[in-house]
Parts: sequence; C-alpha cells; structure tokens
Amino acid sequence: RYQIEGDYSSAAYFLAAGVIGGKPVTVNNLKKDSVQGDCHLLNILAEMGGAVDHQKGSVTAHRSGGLKGVDIDLGDYPDLVPTLAVVAAFAAGKTKITNIAHLRFKESDRLNDTVSELNKMGVKTEVGDDTMVIYGGKPRGAEIDAHHDHRLAMSLSVAALFADGGCIINGAEAVTKSYPAFFSDLLKLGAKVEELS
Repeated sequence: RYQIEGDYSSAAYFLAAGVIGGKPVTVNNLKKDSVQGDCHLLNILAEMGGAVDHQKGSVTAHRSGGLKGVDIDLGDYPDLVPTLAVVAAFAAGKTKITNIAHLRFKESDRLNDTVSELNKMGVKTEVGDDTMVIYGGKPRGAEIDAHHDHRLAMSLSVAALFADGGCIINGAEAVTKSYPAFFSDLLKLGAKVEELS
C-alpha cells in the first residue's frame, strides 16, 4: 500500500494566490516533511511576509501583513521561479532571484519570457545571465503570452487575478501539459476566467 503526496509544484500557484490576495487558500494532501524540493516554497513565502500554516495533511497560505522583496537562490527549484517572480511583482521593494541560467532551456526561455511578460504588466525588472530582479508594485492588466510554457501560463494567471484591470493570456492552453484542471480549480476559488475564441 502506498500513499502519494500532493504535488508542491502544482500547489505553488494557489498558495501564491493566497499570499498575494490575502484570503486564505488551503491545499490538501501536502506533507510538511515532504521529500519534494519545491516544498521550499513555503519557507520563501514566509520570508516574503506570507503566513503559512501547516495542518495535518494540508497547508494554508495567506498574507499576514505587507509582502517584501527578498534575495533567493532558486538554482535547485527552477519550477518555482515564475511563481515567485509573480509574488515578487506584488511585494514592496526588490527581489533578486539567482542561479537560474538553466531556465533559458525549459519549454520556453523561461528567464527572459517571465521578465518580458511582467514588463507588459508594468513591473520594472532586470535580467542578467543567471539572475532576475523584480521591483514590486501594482501590476496592471495587459495582453500577455504564455510562450507555450505551462508553468508560465499558470504563474501569469495568478498575476492576472490581482492585476489592476483584466488580462488576456495568449497560449494559456499550455496548462494541459501538467495540470489540465488548473482553470477549473481556479474557478472553484472564485476566480473569473473566460475562454476567448
């Protein structure tokens, strides 16, 4: 008999939404002592000012005060970069994400594409060979592109939830690669999502 724990990479989008939006979001079937590297997300969200509460078999995230920028090495957690870049876009001050040159060789050039789409939303950023710097503020609605990248599509969807004005995300169907029910689950949380023809 085996018990399979939930996927922290997929949970990251919803936990980030809880921290950005302020309303608590609970994700079930997440172990506190997980063997998954992406569970490191919880420490980073807490460092940025989010409240992360562990219950038996679940994690709840919400904002406990203002979010603040941090310096983080995500070399071992590349799947978290777009999500944490989005959280940083809503945080006060500067966030520097380092050791991420390998993001250029994912489904997209995830390093440049994340920065470019946040720029379209009015977020000031800088990019280096293996770094990304995000100056937080209040992202605005825009027409943005997922670049055929499932993680970028889901992260940008979280940004769109809290942007000042609506967003159109081209290529959002990329979520089907790893999380086909992503938008259905987002709707269950009360998000307003509409598929455009």
